[in-house]
Amino acid sequence: MNLVNFLEDDIDFYIITSNVDHDGTCLSVKKNIWVEYGRKSKVAYLDKRHQTKSYVSHLIVGKSIDVVYINGVFSLFSTIIPLRLPGTHKVIIAPRGMLQSASLSLKATKKKIYLSGLRAFFLSGEICWHLTTSQEKEDFLKRFNHYNKNVRLIGNIPSLESNPSKKCKCENDVYILGSIALISPMKNIDLILRALKHIKKPIKYIIYGPIKDKLYWEECQKVVKELPDNIEVMYNGAIDPAFAIDTMKEFDFYIQPSKSENFGHSIFEAMRTGLPVIISDQTPWRNLRTKKAGWDIDTSDLMNLVEAINEAINLSDSEYREYCHGAIKVTERYIKDSDLKNKYLKLFSPNS
Repeated sequence: MNLVNFLEDDIDFYIITSNVDHDGTCLSVKKNIWVEYGRKSKVAYLDKRHQTKSYVSHLIVGKSIDVVYINGVFSLFSTIIPLRLPGTHKVIIAPRGMLQSASLSLKATKKKIYLSGLRAFFLSGEICWHLTTSQEKEDFLKRFNHYNKNVRLIGNIPSLESNPSKKCKCENDVYILGSIALISPMKNIDLILRALKHIKKPIKYIIYGPIKDKLYWEECQKVVKELPDNIEVMYNGAIDPAFAIDTMKEFDFYIQPSKSENFGHSIFEAMRTGLPVIISDQTPWRNLRTKKAGWDIDTSDLMNLVEAINEAINLSDSEYREYCHGAIKVTERYIKDSDLKNKYLKLFSPNS
């Protein structure tokens, strides 16, 4: 969404994706045909039966495709099929953090076999790799160490909407922590819940996001039942991304100690709206405490998270406003320093 909003004046986008969300629900969209998206782009939402090489080839007939941009690595439909499409187009793969160490540690054997089988594909000199952080690049080169010439390091395009919250910290003597994330082990929701066992002040923790891993969510719910009376947990389901920033205004702090994030769009959006964040040290957003924007912590020790939450909820109102302003400043610096438009136009140039 951010990519299209940012670049569709310069690039014609044809987006092919699934008609099913992360939690398995079908989207309320027209499927298997091109539909309008944004100002001039088009998107096709394919059901399972149409997620084939022949149907994708049919969709792009006559479209004069210059570049195929692949999001992710571990998918037959959205990785393998576009790699096998006929034509002389440029191919770019954006792993989106999937080749980082923490991500590869989940279902490690299956992923290792998959990557070994596709090594010849992935190491083709015709493929360009779009990596978004220096850590992602480092992790990539650990596995594909002979393939450095076609790596492009360009930061993610965030939501540039700025609509700061006017909240002056806690209302009604209850601190509200919030997360908007996939419910999966990578997002460490269970770690937050276990940390909340040690918090003495009243806390309301609100979670939004589709349940990607049902067994993991069942384990989280077991922890919820063990929480003390001063802790309230609310799960409000998935949320339309268009409403994410307004929804964040319910929160006093945004919390998402992910095991790994190659960018963390919800983290950026939270800071953009003026929310201090409590996150892990496995994202690009570092040294937040010294910038008075939040806390990025080593999550290998649960008490580090407990300490960060306690420090957050014990800020005075003036300190809290300082952290809100600091969070916005972090996003402003990223936008100013990134030169994103020129870098992306060069990335998508067929001849670069």
